[in-house]
Amino acid sequence: MDSYNIKNTRTISAVQPFHKAIAKLADSYGVEIVRDQVHTCANELVIKHTFFGIQVDFGSFDDTNAELDAFRLLMGRPIPKDLLVVASRYDVNVIRDPTRYKGYGGAINSTILLGNFDSAYRKEILTFFHELGHILINRNYFNYFNPIMKLTEEALAWEVGIAEARKLGYLHEQELSGADAAYINKCYTTYLISHSKINKEFIESVYMEASVDDGFHLNA
Repeated sequence: MDSYNIKNTRTISAVQPFHKAIAKLADSYGVEIVRDQVHTCANELVIKHTFFGIQVDFGSFDDTNAELDAFRLLMGRPIPKDLLVVASRYDVNVIRDPTRYKGYGGAINSTILLGNFDSAYRKEILTFFHELGHILINRNYFNYFNPIMKLTEEALAWEVGIAEARKLGYLHEQELSGADAAYINKCYTTYLISHSKINKEFIESVYMEASVDDGFHLNA
């Protein structure tokens, strides 16, 4: 099991319950939280990948605000609330996974994993719907059609995901904007790289270089 640690200082044995603000923040990341003062040091947070997703183990903190700050620092920006609502419509979970590279998106069964996108809301939207496309084609198409090429699968996930984004009011134009198309095309080029030899720096450069306006939101 992979684990990622920050700030290891000392251990104490007193049991410390979670403040409700911590639990609420955990929900916004889609992660499980555990108070583990036996294996986790004071003022320390440990991210673990589990069979069900992401678990964050907490040591003891002397101050709730310090604990909140450390949690935010470790995890990054919460999942946008509207994406959580969209995911629930499709019976899908969304998890923030800060151990992934910036701009990362992935889908496992009915779970979408998103790396940190900083303030790049639009990029996160497009990536979310691409991963949703993967889940939907696995549910609805692969019983009848199983592509033999990774590029075919990725292209289909973009098509299905963008179609769902239009249904929900995220995209209004029949044609994608130049910025949206540029980001999608740059992402698509990453699939030309072997997944066994994936170039992390190249993937991050795609995220950083694609010029995308972040100023759109779901129309209620």
